[in-house]
Amino acid sequence: MRETHRNLAFVALGLVLLAAAAVVPVGTVHWHDTSVEQPDYIEGNETGLRSEGYRVVAYENLSERAQDLYVATLENGGEYRVPPSDGADDYDYPTRAEVIERANMSDPGARYPMHVIVERPNGTVDLPPADEERPDATYDAMMTKTSGPPLLAVGRIHQLLLALAGIATLGYGGSKLATL
Repeated sequence: MRETHRNLAFVALGLVLLAAAAVVPVGTVHWHDTSVEQPDYIEGNETGLRSEGYRVVAYENLSERAQDLYVATLENGGEYRVPPSDGADDYDYPTRAEVIERANMSDPGARYPMHVIVERPNGTVDLPPADEERPDATYDAMMTKTSGPPLLAVGRIHQLLLALAGIATLGYGGSKLATL
């Protein structure tokens, strides 16, 4: 009887650990992504991009931090994440709810809140190639957003450890109960 109670306690503990893994808060990160699908007007001019609702910023007009984030994104295969405190004021980092809210607006400027179009300089600054079909592209779209880290990111390690401990404890207690 005592062994049954102990095994039931393991099962209960496993369920509590799994529930804790599901509700534990996970911090957000600021995403930068230049591998997004480029707008139709990416070959066009600044006026065409603005009329479609995109925010166009010349690379030289970005702050030093924003330039660093853009270059780091290009150097990291088109994706780069930083803690919210390390973002750049030049970029808008909307949450998913804000994106959905803005998508319902009739204002064309609100349609693409996550995108900034970086106008690349003409050979005056040494930049990594743009994430476009043409590496010499004048405009490069970058999506920015606030979201949770990817599933296997370091920011979720506590959540993963709780889940693994819950599965192991539940499995141990459950297997012992099954053999009784």
